[in-house]
Amino acid sequence: MPNVNGPKMIVGLLLAGMLMISGCSTGEPPADSGKSAVTATPSPAAIAVLAKADAADGTVDKVVSKCVTCMLGMDGNPENSAAYGEYSVHLCSKDCRETFVKDPEKALLALKFPEEK
Repeated sequence: MPNVNGPKMIVGLLLAGMLMISGCSTGEPPADSGKSAVTATPSPAAIAVLAKADAADGTVDKVVSKCVTCMLGMDGNPENSAAYGEYSVHLCSKDCRETFVKDPEKALLALKFPEEK
């Protein structure tokens, strides 16, 4: 009697390989994990604002912990963070993160610090 397991195994391996290949080559970006990187380089003015916003929480660590789109009035959440230059900017919500990522320069340059109001 011929061995029928060999052809079944080959077909199974081929199907598994096709599934793996199709799953890895969808052409779509990976699902958003809540963190976004802005690829543009911050302007010197934006870097100055980032440095000031970073220091606003009392710790200079390249992490802006208050939401810049809410004018530092809300605590940011690491789950809604975006990387910009060397800084990690924590934003309070997904909407604020989307606003920031869309135009980080606009968000940063519009930021008014309490002593500037």
